[in-house]
Amino acid sequence: MPSSFPSIPKTIERLKTGEKTTIVAFGDSITEGYDVSKGFVDFWEEALRVKYPSAQLRMINSGRSGDTTFAAVERFRRDVVAHKPHLVSVQFGINDCFGAVYRSEFRENVQWLILRLFEETSAEVVLVTSMLPRSENDRESLMRYYDVIIDYSKEYGLPLIRLDQLWMRSLNGERDFDEIVLPDGIHPSEEGYALIAAEFMKLFS
Repeated sequence: MPSSFPSIPKTIERLKTGEKTTIVAFGDSITEGYDVSKGFVDFWEEALRVKYPSAQLRMINSGRSGDTTFAAVERFRRDVVAHKPHLVSVQFGINDCFGAVYRSEFRENVQWLILRLFEETSAEVVLVTSMLPRSENDRESLMRYYDVIIDYSKEYGLPLIRLDQLWMRSLNGERDFDEIVLPDGIHPSEEGYALIAAEFMKLFS
């Protein structure tokens, strides 16, 4: 299925009218921008400032390398709620899958984050899947975790950005996969991050 982009009307209206707007990108090293000068949060902010020149935008990168959803729960109030966000993107899964976090625990933690965002902030919430590696076995393992994110998007009616699909299209030859990933084969290159930011901007089209 294609990526689904329900509207985020409150954030869009704030950006259009020049109200102070805080966006928090909450995630792991993919969000943080591992080993690059510019990650997707930087490209995303640049694109938003071009599209909404009157915006009073504060972009917070709350990505932390190596984080699982257990770490996300621990730092949630400090790194998300404390910023009083209007929009929050949530992107976890890779470290949970390969870091011995059971899928059931991942499910519980992601739901906890979603419900706390509803209860402790007034933010609109966007869920995000992450990258897919070359290994078919690893892809199958990861998709079991990404399916949790996809299911919660449907259950709670939340916008969903399917970066797994973006990566799969590249693996299938849409573009040179080596150009969008670092030599480790999983973290995006700056070119890859620019593509990710373009996916995020579809929320604002």
